[in-house]
Amino acid sequence: MKGESDGTSRWLYYDAGAASDGIGFESVLGKEPYSPAALATIAEELRQLTALVRAKGAQLVIAVCPDKQTVYPEYLPRDKRPQPGTLSRLDQFWAMAATLDSVPLVDLRPPLRQAKSREQLYYPTDTHWNWRAGALAYQAIARALAAQDPSRTVLPVELAQWQLAPPRVGDLTMLMGLPAFGGDQDWVPIFASLAVHAGPKRGKLLVIADSFFEFDQPFFEMQFEHVTMRLVTRGSRELLLKSGLLDTEKPDVVIVQTVERLWTMD
Repeated sequence: MKGESDGTSRWLYYDAGAASDGIGFESVLGKEPYSPAALATIAEELRQLTALVRAKGAQLVIAVCPDKQTVYPEYLPRDKRPQPGTLSRLDQFWAMAATLDSVPLVDLRPPLRQAKSREQLYYPTDTHWNWRAGALAYQAIARALAAQDPSRTVLPVELAQWQLAPPRVGDLTMLMGLPAFGGDQDWVPIFASLAVHAGPKRGKLLVIADSFFEFDQPFFEMQFEHVTMRLVTRGSRELLLKSGLLDTEKPDVVIVQTVERLWTMD
């Protein structure tokens, strides 16, 4: 779906509902809310997941990557912009999550919304966030891990040097069969500039994630001896609830990180 022009680029958005790939604009417009029963089921699954991971002696962090329209609703077509006071499924989820004191959840909306006035965080013609957002996501998750284990450090991503990579041709451009228009500007961190702050690598990380993790994975790889990722394209909690995965991988840390449209389809 095309969005509004920001004066320099054309913003495209993915309507997951139209593609039967999760909940799309129905969520951000408040048209397909969770039922109380559905929220109760999610809460119980999160409690079970947390108990299972901790019973295996591992640390856990659960994060939701906001869809582009959640962070940048202003570039949506006017009839797709949520009205003030509209509650999306993600808003409902985080309201429910406030009651889950024992579940290690990280809300990525605040750091992204705070940073968007300083730098662009999503590719205009792609479904994904960019490396700037990936660095912020890493930092928020790493801080949550450090709160559980103070011996773990957080890379000072604000000290990273950046370089301009070749333009990224957005996946939405390709899905729509549009010309590339030169692609989206793509600033990439120079990871070597953070190496002096990384310290010795330690432990094994198991990640249950989708393609958004591509943009924060290198930061974690600088700090863990082993990083194993299991790619999911739909609901993710059920995969970890199968304890055999934890018995096979024997991770020290588990991160569950999936994009909003997949998370909120469960």
